[in-house]
Amino acid sequence: MAARKIKDLAVVQREYTTASGETKKQWLSVGVMLEYDDGGTSLLIERHINFAGLPGEGAVRVSMFDPRPRDGAPVEARPAREPKPERKPGTVDFDDDVPF
Repeated sequence: MAARKIKDLAVVQREYTTASGETKKQWLSVGVMLEYDDGGTSLLIERHINFAGLPGEGAVRVSMFDPRPRDGAPVEARPAREPKPERKPGTVDFDDDVPF
């Protein structure tokens, strides 16, 4: 089952003040939201994230953003993948697509 990234997930790591007095936020990427061919969704959270180490008390607010390309190019839909050939019952296919 193929998946595509539909959202980037991020939390505020800290707030800071610029030299001009403007308050800004430093964001930390914590994972992505995936959508599958059957319409289902899931969150893929980075294993190394320690939410307890973030500033504040209580719950942590995770914000969702539309994906942005890393190189500044516009985000485009992925090309459709070719269907996999039928396999014989009882065989194992170790070439399954990884969804990320």
